[in-house]
Amino acid sequence: SLQRPPVSWTTPTTVNGLSNVLTGSCSVYLQSTDEVYLLGGRIDPNPTQTGDETPTNTVDIFDVSTNSWTPSAELLNATQQYHGCAVVNGVIYSVGDHYPNSNPATPSTGMVQTYNPLAGSWTLGTNMPSGKGVGLAGVTSMNGFLYVAGGVSKPDRSDLKAELLRYDPVNDQWNSMANMSHPRHSFELVPFRGKLVAFGGIATFFDPAANATVTKVTNLTEAYDPVTNTWSPLPNATHQLAAYAAEVFNDEIVVLGGITASGGWSTTASDKTYGYDPTVNRWRTHATLPISLYDSTLVRANNTLVYASGDTSNTRFGTWSIQY
Repeated sequence: SLQRPPVSWTTPTTVNGLSNVLTGSCSVYLQSTDEVYLLGGRIDPNPTQTGDETPTNTVDIFDVSTNSWTPSAELLNATQQYHGCAVVNGVIYSVGDHYPNSNPATPSTGMVQTYNPLAGSWTLGTNMPSGKGVGLAGVTSMNGFLYVAGGVSKPDRSDLKAELLRYDPVNDQWNSMANMSHPRHSFELVPFRGKLVAFGGIATFFDPAANATVTKVTNLTEAYDPVTNTWSPLPNATHQLAAYAAEVFNDEIVVLGGITASGGWSTTASDKTYGYDPTVNRWRTHATLPISLYDSTLVRANNTLVYASGDTSNTRFGTWSIQY
């Protein structure tokens, strides 16, 4: 029988890298220009110092043909971090925001920024509805709509959401769709075989072993059917992962990095690349990364997977050790 080819990683050594070391970014592939856009995030201007980390509005562009990164002259209108992004009808949408450890406490604004390559500039879009702004959410597109699932608003991430929001760009309208079974954040919402798959993340659920409701990294998995507006459970995943990056490639979900523990926000990062079929809970180990990382980005550009940015520290949102 036919076998899916393995996934392996190479690091370009003779071309330009990112303009900043950063985490909490998002990336998309723009087919019209054959480029990957890495948007915003949280930068560390001086890795030898602490306390100087800050949100950024920078944009880096990866040229697939030359395997090189170039800082874009067109910046986001506002800084944005721990957000998601997707392409709908050739337009890039950068959605959501999260401000960990902010003082005074800053909730999510539900920010939306858009980039139309024909105009060549960024504009502020229609924010998520009042009171529904989130960051650390699952963000994707399907059939001309933008979807935002779960996430949090508060800086301490105590208000996990189960909501699914859908944005219609044609009518410039947000709508609330069916809720997920479990509130969760720090996960990917992945279009897969006509459904939207929500796997893992940090969720609130009843744990029979503890006989209590807990909030922690999970393997709970469910799928949304946009035709019937319903969620259905899928088999619990073999691995418990949050803050991973994911993309569909060769009819499986490629899962990159992530964290496997969240007690007290102390993290254990993963260095694995998996191939995952959520319908039957089949996992294949593709490759081991040279480092363990999370809060990275992963996007498919034709037949190439591009990952960039990420955090390698032991305490998420706290101490930093950013490599890419």
